Amino acid sequence: MKIRYQFAIASVGEGLQDVRERLVKTIVNMGHMPIDLVAVDIIDSPDTETVSRHVRRSDYLVVAVGPNAEVGAGSIERIEHVVSLALGAGVPVIALLFGDASQTAGLEESSTGRLLSRLRESSGGLVRHVEIPLQTPQALHELLDGHERPGWVSAKEMPSADVASELVRLTKENAQLQQKVAALAEPAAVREARWEVVVRTMEENKLLIPVWNKAATVWEQPVEMTLYTFFIRMGPQLAGEISAADAVEFIPTGVCQLESRDARPSWVVPLHSLNLWLTDLMALKLIRPSRRKRQAKDQNQYWRLTREGRAFLSYVRRSALHSGGHRHVGFTKEYRISDLNLEDA
Repeated sequence: MKIRYQFAIASVGEGLQDVRERLVKTIVNMGHMPIDLVAVDIIDSPDTETVSRHVRRSDYLVVAVGPNAEVGAGSIERIEHVVSLALGAGVPVIALLFGDASQTAGLEESSTGRLLSRLRESSGGLVRHVEIPLQTPQALHELLDGHERPGWVSAKEMPSADVASELVRLTKENAQLQQKVAALAEPAAVREARWEVVVRTMEENKLLIPVWNKAATVWEQPVEMTLYTFFIRMGPQLAGEISAADAVEFIPTGVCQLESRDARPSWVVPLHSLNLWLTDLMALKLIRPSRRKRQAKDQNQYWRLTREGRAFLSYVRRSALHSGGHRHVGFTKEYRISDLNLEDA
């Protein structure tokens, strides 16, 4: 189908009738429908509903800006009103600055500058310089490519009655499916209630984490903590991805909070114990083995949070932050608060 677009045309500045006429011819040659809001006195009409109706019916708004455009307060307010109507209705807007760079150099400091700044900051606005008439179609095509609209088609090219009926049926079916999906979605209150059960389960199960000291020849007396505390301290490492080898080196300092000089550099906790703890977390659907493909020579085990695990970690951390009193975050025994003069903080 041949899609046509309606372009509403406005201008900022005096003596731009020739520019607007050129825009009309360019748009017609492109196969689209122009409407000059200035030439037909729509933009100056006291009936704001008429202006709004024409802007809403248009697919694009083109604002021609002359060099050194210095306009009265009333004129710029009318243009700003039209631009606001277009952006509010989702109609893309392009401002075409006619003239070379030397002519438009001081334009940003004129009364038109705020309008151009607003268009640059808007997701539906464009500002382009047009030094020669041949650049106008290129700028308009850039607007079309960047902001695609449904457009208009001739009645003879409209879909048949059967196609239209099928589209209506599919639309209705899609709406019903979306309602079912929304109904199946777990409400936040239900999800958090389920997470509270998980928290209680993790707090009721304790871990004994053996740590090997450099000077010892056997595993030392284990550090005791709940599975919940283990997850809270280990969770941020699992948010990305961590290997079992890195995990056993992280646990003595990051989980057990021992000073790094007291632990053996590598394999400071038993790997089989780590696998047991991670399996418990996997049973709670909080973590899973990584599915990323690796080189055959890489025999490491890799773990990461599941989507449920990421949401659960966010929930427990958010709950902890709401309770306050977390000035210790980021500090270890190596950096005592008293050494940083934060005793009165």
